[in-house]
This record gives sequence, structure tokens and C-alpha cells, in this order.
Amino acid sequence: MDLGKECPGAAVTNLWPIKSLPLSALENENRLYEAVERQALTKFEAENKDIIDERRAVVGRCLHLKEEIEETLRRLESLQREEAEEINTLSRIDRKIIDIEASYADERKEVAAAKSKKARNEKKLSQIEQGLISVSQIHEAQRHRLELSRKSLDEVSAERDTKIEQIRRDIAATTGPVRPGENGITNENGSAFEQFWIRRMNDSKEIEKIEKAYQSLEADYEREGRTAREYSAALATIRRELAERRKLITLLEAELSGVEEAKALAIKDGADADGTVRIRCDPAVPAGDFQQAEEMKVRQLQAKVELDRVRQAVAEGQQEANISQRDQDISEKERERKSDALERKWTEI
Repeated sequence: MDLGKECPGAAVTNLWPIKSLPLSALENENRLYEAVERQALTKFEAENKDIIDERRAVVGRCLHLKEEIEETLRRLESLQREEAEEINTLSRIDRKIIDIEASYADERKEVAAAKSKKARNEKKLSQIEQGLISVSQIHEAQRHRLELSRKSLDEVSAERDTKIEQIRRDIAATTGPVRPGENGITNENGSAFEQFWIRRMNDSKEIEKIEKAYQSLEADYEREGRTAREYSAALATIRRELAERRKLITLLEAELSGVEEAKALAIKDGADADGTVRIRCDPAVPAGDFQQAEEMKVRQLQAKVELDRVRQAVAEGQQEANISQRDQDISEKERERKSDALERKWTEI
């Protein structure tokens, strides 16, 4: 730029030493340069106003886009952190669900085993009931036989007592020595009467023994009848306890089904592409999910304790039923043995 042309009267040369100029001259020169620069800039802006405005608009849009990109990057970083936290939360929940499903599988197996054992116990109880019914029928039949035997024994005893009394009267009426040929006696010294009397007395004693044996057998039958009633009462108690335990098992099954429903609420509807079921990703839910999982775990442990107690009680009831059946079988064999012995003795008489 030629200052002589732009600013007439200004003496500008490159050979002037700046230090030789006074301060006021330098200031004037600076103001002159600034004025020339402003004038040139104003002229340039006037000539290129549209281009400058367009460039300024472009720069403004670029700055705005830069701010949006920075904001998007910040949001992306925040979303990445949230995604990492959600992935960790999902991993923990998946592990807990796997553990709970494994424990539920064990519980379902135990419940199925308890149901099958309950069915077996009910079948054995029905068999014991049938056995008690048959024992009661046998007991009634033996009591009837005993009554008939006692009636027959009473008739025989009365007949023999009548004969013995007649023999006593005959002996008392005899005043002299017994002669041979009288009353079927063949012994000359009369010892046949004594032998006949002794034999009749022995028969009477034997009959008394048999009668006592029948009385003992009847007492045994009465004791066995009381024992059978006690067994029936014990079985009724066992049935009541089993009914209560069936109700308890029903409640436990309902509890387990409720836990299954609670667990299903935490499972996402549907499945992923690979078929894996996932938890719904909600930052506000994980704490509730963990609390719900812990509550399900506590209910599961309580159900397991109750099932163990029910299994132990059923085992004790089964043991008592087996003992009762064994005692009943022993008593039945003993009664049959005594009855057979008395029948043989009665047949011999």
C-alpha cells in the first residue's frame, strides 16, 4: 500500500529510524495505520458482505454442531456407564435366578418324593385297616366258637356231675362187701368201684383244667380285643395326623407355586434371539428384584424345613403302623396255637 497516495501529505519512508522519531510521531503513525486498516477492512466487508455473512452463518452452525456433538459424546459416555452397570446387574440377577431355579428343581423333586411316599403310606394304612377288619372278624368267629365250646363243655360237665353224684349215692347206699357180678364188677375184693371212682374224679379234674384253659383263652381274647381297639385308636390318630400333614403339604405346594409366580414376575415376557430369558432392564427395579429374590430364598428354606418335618412324622407313623401290625400278627398266631391245643385236648377227652 502506498501511503503517499492513500494519505497525501504523509511522509513515510522505510529508511527512517524509528528510534529517532519522537513518541508523538509514532502515535500519530499508529493511528494512521489503524485508520487505514479500518478503512480497508470496511471497504472489504462492504464488498464481500454476503460472503462474510454466509461464512459467519456457517461458522455459527459449525460451533452449534460442535456443541451438540460434545453433548452427544457426554451423553454417550453416560449411557455407556449406565449400560456397564446394567450389564453387571443383569449378570448378578441371572446368577441368582440360576441358583433359585436349581433349588426349585430340588424342592420339586423332594415334593414329588414326599407325594409318592404319602401315597405308599396311605396304601399301607389301607392294608393295615383291612388287616384289622379281618382280625376283628376272626376274633368274633373265635369268640363264637368259644361260646359254643363252653356250652358244650357245660353240658358235658353237667352230665358227668350227674353221673358222679349217682355213683356217690350208690356207694353210700352200699352196706356190705361188693359181690362179684353185681353192677358189672368182676373184681372180688371190690376195687373196681375205687378204680371207677378215681377215674371219674380224674376226668372231672381234667374237665376243670380244660374249663380253666378256656377261661384263660377267653381272657386272652378279651385282652386281644382291647389291644385291637387300642390299635384302632392309634391308627385313627395316625390317620388324623396324616390328614393334617396332607393339608400342610397342600399349603407348602401353594407356597411354592406362589414363589414360582413371584419369580415369573421378574422374568421378561418372551426371550432373546438365542432363546435365553432375560430380566427387564430398568434402573429403578434391581433393588426390588434383589429383595424379592431374598424373600423367595427365605420362603424356600422354610418350605424345606416343613417338608423335612412332615417326612419325619410320616416315617414315625409308618414305623408305629409296622409295629402294630407285627404285634397283631404275633397275637393272632398265639391265639391260633392256644385254640388248636384246646381243640386237641377236647378231642382227646
